[in-house]
Amino acid sequence: MSTIFYVGILASLWIVNLFNGTGLDSVYHVTTYAKYIITICAVVKFFASAKKRGGLIVSRRDFVVFGGMFSAFLFSALFYENGAQAFDYLWVFFAIFLIESIPVNDRIVAYTGWFYGVAGISILLIYNYGSFLSGWNTNSIAMIGMHSYLVFIIQFFKVKPLENKVIVAVATAAFAALILPTSSRSGILFLVLGMLFALDILPRKFIFYNRIRMLLVFLVPLFVAIVVVGISKGRYMDTLDTWSYIHFQKPIFNGRDMLWDDGFSILSEHLFFGIGNMATKNWHNSAITCLVAFGVVGYCFWISAFRNIYGKVIAYLDDYVVQGCLVSFSVLYLQQTVELGFISATPSILPYVILGILLGRRRYIKTDRKNKSDEAKCNCTSI
Repeated sequence: MSTIFYVGILASLWIVNLFNGTGLDSVYHVTTYAKYIITICAVVKFFASAKKRGGLIVSRRDFVVFGGMFSAFLFSALFYENGAQAFDYLWVFFAIFLIESIPVNDRIVAYTGWFYGVAGISILLIYNYGSFLSGWNTNSIAMIGMHSYLVFIIQFFKVKPLENKVIVAVATAAFAALILPTSSRSGILFLVLGMLFALDILPRKFIFYNRIRMLLVFLVPLFVAIVVVGISKGRYMDTLDTWSYIHFQKPIFNGRDMLWDDGFSILSEHLFFGIGNMATKNWHNSAITCLVAFGVVGYCFWISAFRNIYGKVIAYLDDYVVQGCLVSFSVLYLQQTVELGFISATPSILPYVILGILLGRRRYIKTDRKNKSDEAKCNCTSI
């Protein structure tokens, strides 16, 4: 019964994500209700846990990293009278905190994965062959499909028989075919990248080989933005645009080079704390969005928050769900080098669901190991 309850919670977050930032959401306020419910539940859980333990127990690192991120974001937003906007993003970290409480066993991973997979395929089918979603943003549809796929494949990261590999390959082909009409090149590219990691064609340790490698993953959106802006000012730009128009009917960077150049210009004038606003433009790059809104200080704490979460599971890298969550989140994060939604006033929730599942799996493994250790001690005592 508890498994169904937990899967229901994770499924409801997919539904909230579907409404997020849409016209329907402005009418029914689904995200607003979810935001307040999750925040209240997180606060209640925090103080209930403190009462149970006899006091507030927060690691120094968590206090510095997450406290620093919340403080930097809220300070920047409040300074420019956009305080509520910072909270509109930060609440997703409360969702991670709550999902972490779920002891994520194999059944929860499988049931949740299949729900997300079927739901993602259904949305793409309705968009392509129905009329109900005809007015929706094509990029948003592509992101819902791709993010759902990345949750779906987590269950297939264990040592798998041939039929599991076939399922991953068929699912990838189906998602890619249905995302293709949205013209999301990045959606298809990172869909395939996720498949290559799931099938172990690309070594998973490439992402989490060590802490330095993990840091580099989080810095990729910034590095790419710097390189692209540099290339866009070079003499070969016209040639690259011509090639892209021939093959994709779009310029090579599709205007992102100019966007990111504008972002760096704004950052140069508000270096440390940004302008406190995530909604000035759709920056199509998570690093630029964070830097413009919250400056270098906010960006450093933001990156540290994800590094901190990754650091919590270093000791459990032999577990297939931990590997799947780390890879899926990393692929999604890398895709946000050229897309939007990961950090915004209406953030996509699914990336943070993956992080919650990751920490919930850590809780399950720790509890399971402790129970086995206690059982072993019991057996030794009885002998």
